[in-house]
Amino acid sequence: MTELTADEGLELFDTAVRRPVPAQLPAHLDPMAIRERADGVPSLLLGLVQTAAPAARRGATRTAAATGVAQGPSLAQRLAGLSGEDREHAVVDLVRTHVAAVLGHAGPEAVAPDRPFLEMGFDSLGAVELRNRLKSAAGIPMPATIVFDHPSARALAGWILTETASEAGTDTGEGGHGSALPGSGEGNPAGRGRDAAGESLSALFRQAIDRDMLDQGVAILDLAAGLRPTYATPADLPELPSAVRLASGPQEPALFCFPSPAAMGGAHQFLRIAGALRGKRDVSAVPLPGFADNESLPATFATVVEGCARQIRAAAGDKPYVLLGYSAGGIFAHATARFLEQTGTGPRAVVLLDTYHPKTEGLVGLIAQMFAGLFEKEALFGPFTNARLTAMAWYGQLMEDCDLDGITAPILFARPRDWAGDADTTTATDAWRTSWDTAHTVVDVEGDHLTMVESMAHRTAEVIDDWLTSLD
Repeated sequence: MTELTADEGLELFDTAVRRPVPAQLPAHLDPMAIRERADGVPSLLLGLVQTAAPAARRGATRTAAATGVAQGPSLAQRLAGLSGEDREHAVVDLVRTHVAAVLGHAGPEAVAPDRPFLEMGFDSLGAVELRNRLKSAAGIPMPATIVFDHPSARALAGWILTETASEAGTDTGEGGHGSALPGSGEGNPAGRGRDAAGESLSALFRQAIDRDMLDQGVAILDLAAGLRPTYATPADLPELPSAVRLASGPQEPALFCFPSPAAMGGAHQFLRIAGALRGKRDVSAVPLPGFADNESLPATFATVVEGCARQIRAAAGDKPYVLLGYSAGGIFAHATARFLEQTGTGPRAVVLLDTYHPKTEGLVGLIAQMFAGLFEKEALFGPFTNARLTAMAWYGQLMEDCDLDGITAPILFARPRDWAGDADTTTATDAWRTSWDTAHTVVDVEGDHLTMVESMAHRTAEVIDDWLTSLD
């Protein structure tokens, strides 16, 4: 357990008094330190860390020592004398070693180089721990979302190899491995190489939020977004992003999840829901392009929808599927469902998680209140770069004039019971609570706008799974 700052303590106290829970213990916990306790993991904390048998931990530690990841020369120095192919093998083994340690395997041989991390059972704590381990071992900064940006040991090793070579001023000779998943928001994960303009843009927007000047802050982002390159159709892209598999299971239909098009959005928003459904049904995330450095933005709302439809058809094939959208991602899920219905076989159903209709009265004010905690997420998901902030503003513009026509598929509309903003911003009339006129089923779930996909995600997943089962 590590020390809380005064600001963190006050913020956690404010959060605690708003939650209807009788006893709460705010604390900073270090999963790695908990796991390495000589007397084992306390039973109270078993749900917070993934543990390995002592022999497995010793095996992983011995392997780490053999590869020199904890001490000695830097990774760049160790790779300097190796050929291109040997460098790649060395870094792949490094990544596999740390993945094995996090997941509790006896050694790296248990980690297939091309198997997606998320299919191995990574949760949000595991993703952060893997980032911390690799950041220390490789000596380069990287975000907590690295598991999503480079979703296998080989892909992640390619990115590390490229970054390490860049640090040393050498050529990897392995072109292509270091590219991020389109739409992941982490083409330049640690913000390294960002110019002053990008950093100033984030600072200006932060100041606007702090001074209750959201309109002016968004106007700055809108202007910057207008300077970015765009593409008219998915065919204009060198490669269409692929859906990211988060969980697997035998039941149908499969679930395709649309993240919120916000600076903090991405596949990670569905990690806990996917974890609750692992072993039951396939769950995948649909990346939205434009959130990574060097990615172009979709020119129109229709451009986004067509691209998402292509991703889903490529991944689903002939099997039945359901579209799920969280927050504003639900707008794109709903629109994509209509496009799919008009151009072929549509989804079996649509699930909307606290999605506000773009025509909702007073929406700007509600967004302003929820924006207050935006930058608190930066430490976890990586810096809000120029690309991420301008993409958020661009998608906001695309949604302003979109028309959401009716769809044939049944709709589950799940909304939280609690308000996500400060306690003094709630109203007696519950004006913040949203609705969806064409929903077939409306359910209030535990938590607020954020916790319904975080700490209360298992409850949200139960509601989704039960409803999908009832459609059979």
